[in-house]
Amino acid sequence: MKHDLDVPVRELSPAEVAAVALLQEDGRTSFAEMSRTLGASEASVRRMVRRLIDEHLIVITAVANPRLVGLDAMAWIALRIDWGRLYELPSEILQIRGIDYVATTTGTFQVFAEIGARDATELADRIRRVRSLPGVRATETFYYLDLYHQEFNWVGPGSRGSSGGGGDRDRPVGELELDLILALRQDGRRSFRRLAQDLSTSERRVRRAYAALTESDAVRVIAVVNPARMGLAAMALLGTRLTPSVPMERIAAAVATEPRVDYLTICTGRYDFLIEVACRDHEELVAVVERLESIEGVDDIEVFSYLRLQYRDESVWSAGRVSALEENNRAGG
Repeated sequence: MKHDLDVPVRELSPAEVAAVALLQEDGRTSFAEMSRTLGASEASVRRMVRRLIDEHLIVITAVANPRLVGLDAMAWIALRIDWGRLYELPSEILQIRGIDYVATTTGTFQVFAEIGARDATELADRIRRVRSLPGVRATETFYYLDLYHQEFNWVGPGSRGSSGGGGDRDRPVGELELDLILALRQDGRRSFRRLAQDLSTSERRVRRAYAALTESDAVRVIAVVNPARMGLAAMALLGTRLTPSVPMERIAAAVATEPRVDYLTICTGRYDFLIEVACRDHEELVAVVERLESIEGVDDIEVFSYLRLQYRDESVWSAGRVSALEENNRAGG
């Protein structure tokens, strides 16, 4: 799907803002509980949430660190390309297994794509396939040392929900838990009874697996808001260089407190961090970059403004970027 960051903006009503805020705390909050909290009938709450989903304003999904589901090798690949291939090439990149998020940008590179793989060998093969596409002039690869922060919560422009999760990065995941994560990526509100049926197991086992995942903060089910539909039309990837004398973890923790940062990767290459931000407009983007540059240890930021996003599934946005990668991982190279 192509997404030009120029789509109709839909302002949420106060009731919708309150409902989304609850679902960003816990995407599986029952309609009965939401009804009591919001002071509205359960039927009206159901209709409201259904409307938000049908209008592609939110998706309720499981957010987890990709390594939890076997994607042990991930990278951004940046491309310099022939300008005549600017519109066709991103779609061709998306045909490569392990890639489902491609941004056309301003700046030194015209295209960034996120690649996921089970190991370094598989990652190298997918990078070679990108490099072989007609119109690719040069590439640079930024291997993820850590996906430090992913948080995709906005309750309308200027505000934000709670953490997007990712928690226990080294936590081992069993087969049932992996299947459960993938099922919840597709529909975070699927009932435990339906999940048990789909996974050919007992409801008790599903409930126990879900509790283990969430109690360890390895996975969270949340409502993810479509940033462009909410008026966050200025998205960018920030190539960030750091001062070596300042501890990297301290800088990353400070960057992650910026409300417009939705994705922070610590990587190899010319940039120490690649940071994705979603802002209302270019004036706010400038202000965000200025705030980030004021953090001790941030030496320089190169801004790659998004002109277009393309991804496999129109029902998911930033938080869903690895959903197809997970399915590809299960299917094999």
